[in-house]
Amino acid sequence: EYRAALAPHRMSFLYDEVRRRRFGESLVLFDRLLKSSPRDGQVQYFKGEAYRQRGREGDTKLALEAYRAALEMDHTPPEVHRSLGTVLRQTGDSAEATRAFQRYLELKPGAEDAELIRSYLTGSRS
Repeated sequence: EYRAALAPHRMSFLYDEVRRRRFGESLVLFDRLLKSSPRDGQVQYFKGEAYRQRGREGDTKLALEAYRAALEMDHTPPEVHRSLGTVLRQTGDSAEATRAFQRYLELKPGAEDAELIRSYLTGSRS
């Protein structure tokens, strides 16, 4: 009952956790949550977000690993494709970034950032 009651708010809670910018603490929390629910794509996505936003040496690789793992899990949010595309674009893998961005737009065509993502696909930087 408790989990069902929290379910509609869970993504917001996880976003807030990353927004705290206490990445070490967040990563410990996400690992604990994944230990109890190893196929939780939402938590795995936010683990990737924590690595991406922390930005230490090696974090890009860890973020990519987390995002790719999330794609194989349950309840993964469409935003994982956007974040995956963003990191791949930064690393110069434009072909895979394009595929990730296209998938994001397929899953969430009315996203608030859809025009920005479309500009990435058309090569516009405006």
